[in-house]
Amino acid sequence: MRDMPSIMLLDLGREFRGGQRQTLALAEGLMSRNCNVILACRGDAPLRERACSRGVPLFETRYSLAGIFPEALSLVNRVEEGAIDILHASDSHSHTLAVIVKRMTAGLNLVVTARTVFSSSGWFSRRFKYGGGGVDRFVAISRAVKNNLVSRGAGHEKIEIIPSCIDRAIFNQNGRTETDRFTIGTACALEKNKGVGQILKSLKLLNKVKTDWMCRIAGTGPDREILAKQASSSGFADKVEFCGFVDDMPGFYRGLDAYILASRSEGLGSSLIEAGACGAVPVGADVGGVSEVIDDGIDGYLFEYSDVGRLSQILYNLSDNRDERKKMLSRFENKLEKFDINIMVSSYLDLYQKLTRGFNYGR
Repeated sequence: MRDMPSIMLLDLGREFRGGQRQTLALAEGLMSRNCNVILACRGDAPLRERACSRGVPLFETRYSLAGIFPEALSLVNRVEEGAIDILHASDSHSHTLAVIVKRMTAGLNLVVTARTVFSSSGWFSRRFKYGGGGVDRFVAISRAVKNNLVSRGAGHEKIEIIPSCIDRAIFNQNGRTETDRFTIGTACALEKNKGVGQILKSLKLLNKVKTDWMCRIAGTGPDREILAKQASSSGFADKVEFCGFVDDMPGFYRGLDAYILASRSEGLGSSLIEAGACGAVPVGADVGGVSEVIDDGIDGYLFEYSDVGRLSQILYNLSDNRDERKKMLSRFENKLEKFDINIMVSSYLDLYQKLTRGFNYGR
């Protein structure tokens, strides 16, 4: 009997966003516990380059509906060659591909992490991906995601909650910079459902009563020019900086006084955790699992997605009260332990142990 199981993490994300950061963090955490890990990802994805630079073993794969069965066969061969015990899918495309691989591989355990809240799935998706028996365990990153999984056909008994994590050695207030100018920020794909337009509407209201502020927006996407025009037509283009893709997210957060996540839908809102750990007061739209990160008025603020007046008032109150910001951040610091990377890795190890009974996990 081998001492440790072999685990394949499957992530088909084309960009390097929150989900890919979580996949990479899990891979490194498992390797630090002497697990046998291989990461399967797209050959042209930023995740591949980052994983390679950190010594994570890789297998290049891809995903398309037209080529899904040949790609599944390729993965089956790699799973059998490496005597993989656990296939762990980290996104929706990975989930689809992994279910096919599972059905073609005897003795393979399949774990799927769900990070988002979608509308209820159609009949085929409910039968094939959620209710068909192919997945051994679903992992939801929040209670909201768990409830959403149930609505899509997954059984309660197959779902465990393991929140997203941060590495406190990376996301912290070391080197934080502060100025007298109130600085707001957000980081997301620049597309309609991420709510950057809502943030700009709130800033238009804020600008009527306070002019000494600036906003930094990290991310790329199809609505970049539309949002830039919105800032210009509102009369404060000089106060809004579109930063594009930001590689150094801890440095980005450390330059902010408040961080806003204004998405229409969120599984948890891990960027709020990252920002709060780096010293920016977290402010989030009250959707999905965001309320599981922020206790409104205690260690951050919640607002209704469409209530730009409420968001503007929150920002105004924070801008004029540095002491209150420090108190909120101190309280937020107290809850960071439950989002620590070591807890996440241990939780996944415990789950793998349930599925592969008989393995001996070193701690």
